[in-house]
Amino acid sequence: GWTDSLAGPAGLVLAVALGALHTAPGDPCNVVDFVPVDTVVASMLASAWFMASHGGGAPGGGKAAAACARGEPLVVHCSSSGDNPVSWGFMLNAMPGYFERHPSSKTRGAIHFRWARSQAVYSALHAVYHTIPATASDVLAWLRGLKGGTRAKMERLTSLLRPLVFFACHEWLFDASNLGAVRHALNCADRATLDLDVAALCWDTYFTTWSRGMKVFLLQEKPSYVRSRL
Repeated sequence: GWTDSLAGPAGLVLAVALGALHTAPGDPCNVVDFVPVDTVVASMLASAWFMASHGGGAPGGGKAAAACARGEPLVVHCSSSGDNPVSWGFMLNAMPGYFERHPSSKTRGAIHFRWARSQAVYSALHAVYHTIPATASDVLAWLRGLKGGTRAKMERLTSLLRPLVFFACHEWLFDASNLGAVRHALNCADRATLDLDVAALCWDTYFTTWSRGMKVFLLQEKPSYVRSRL
């Protein structure tokens, strides 16, 4: 649930949650294929066991069994897009919402965000929300004899998040049926130990835990333990 890196979606979420970012290219309806790392590790272990104990035979038959019969490798996808999809829009509603309930001392402005589905809309929103305010801030700082740099920081933030834009503008749906069959091949004890059921994930709880982790481990702030407000 926690992370110690700003790479990937964590950087995007924190930028929005701290009031530094208000728009980015992307479609809020696109599926983002999140999988907890515990589930990924468990899937690797279970798949390795299955391949060793079943001689590479595909679970459940069908197209996968035919592929194995032809000597093709068995592909086991560990993904949430098929069984428990979550969108970029849901993520950026749930996670900054945590920071609204538990404000950070590093917050720089109001928390609001809007996806831009086209480059034209993004250019307009970026100018209104980012470029113009940052330029005005630098001019005021210059008039007061202070060093600005707000626009440079905004441009650096935009540049850092640019690799993520491709994924926010596209989506991929993976067939995880082979992983489900591997899970059913496990005995009850192993199934309880190796939790492969992505469909049972509650994304609201997951994103709340992740947000709390970012506040503690990335922002180095004490967590809020007001359970009634989580």
